Amino acid sequence: MESTNNQVSNAVASTSTTIIPDIHPCQYCTKPCRGKQCKECHLNMVAKLQGKCGDCNKVFHALRKDGTSRKRCKDCHDAYLSKHYATCPDCSAQYHAFLEDGRVFDKCFECYNKSFSSCKKCSKRCFKDVELCSPCFQESKKSAQPARVAQVHGDKPCKTAGCKATTNYTFCRDCNYKNKNLTSEYMLFRCEVCGTRGRGDYRKCADCK
Repeated sequence: MESTNNQVSNAVASTSTTIIPDIHPCQYCTKPCRGKQCKECHLNMVAKLQGKCGDCNKVFHALRKDGTSRKRCKDCHDAYLSKHYATCPDCSAQYHAFLEDGRVFDKCFECYNKSFSSCKKCSKRCFKDVELCSPCFQESKKSAQPARVAQVHGDKPCKTAGCKATTNYTFCRDCNYKNKNLTSEYMLFRCEVCGTRGRGDYRKCADCK
């Protein structure tokens, strides 16, 4: 009976020795502990990992592995994504489409930038389907103005007797006004091809003739 008691005592002592780890200094503050860190350092670590949700004020695991912090808990984050995010129609990626200030974007930022190109004249940004930006386009129209005026004047003599003007039409502009009694009126027409508005009584502008 005595030997049996001794065996039980030795087993209990052996079990106690293997279960309870040795006391050693904490790796962060050198206080005595039995695990990887002491209780105070463990609580400080948990406090750094936690944060308060910006939407529901619930305490949650906010710190990411890269060191940045989350603003919302998972439930609030999922609700925010469903409300403010959409799928880009061009690349099918999720992007921030609906902003809190009311602005709405119809595609992601990368695809939005791809819809622009460089102006062939000044390298400024312009839409992808056009060659020139707005200032360069206006400048090119001004430089092409003299050629257009020459075309309007034409090389045929006006049919009005005594008029020395040339034109592409039957009468020059001044004689056409006189013949149609337009000298006291400001008559406008719209080109039936390109829609450009001009002065006179015509169906098409000079460029569409």
